[in-house]
Amino acid sequence: MWSGGAQGTLMGSGVFISTIDPGNWTQFSAPITYSQTGTPDWCNIIFTVLTKGNILTTAVVDDLSFGSASSVEQIEENPKRYNLSQNYPNPFNPTTNIEYSIPEQSYVELKIYDVLGNEVASLVNTTQEAGKYDIKFDASGLSSGLYIYKLNAGNFTSSRKMMLLK
Repeated sequence: MWSGGAQGTLMGSGVFISTIDPGNWTQFSAPITYSQTGTPDWCNIIFTVLTKGNILTTAVVDDLSFGSASSVEQIEENPKRYNLSQNYPNPFNPTTNIEYSIPEQSYVELKIYDVLGNEVASLVNTTQEAGKYDIKFDASGLSSGLYIYKLNAGNFTSSRKMMLLK
């Protein structure tokens, strides 16, 4: 796919390779990696076919129109800083999600404590790559009440409160 006016700046490309029976219609899709934002104004799709007799045929498809995207996949960069988010939902019964992010490979501990400071669960206890993480915590075996979750990663420490209501 080309876009960008007369200069023909390459904006995306895709490849599809298949063996097709020439006597039958075969529908296929070819993923196109589009490296820019927005929708291009036009594109060329070029099919190149190599027959069994080693005859190379090329066809160009034009006059294509573009509609809304059928799907969007967000590519996220590594976080810029350590972060521990508030759990959700909060209050919860009996499960909740805890999100955190680490900007570099770190040894990570994520633990749950009761209000007396007793550890009631260890959710993470390992080295992790930089990124965003979402942990589901199931408190089925715990009593209703206030709990504290604490993240230790690298030199970063943070804790937050959460409420279990049964």
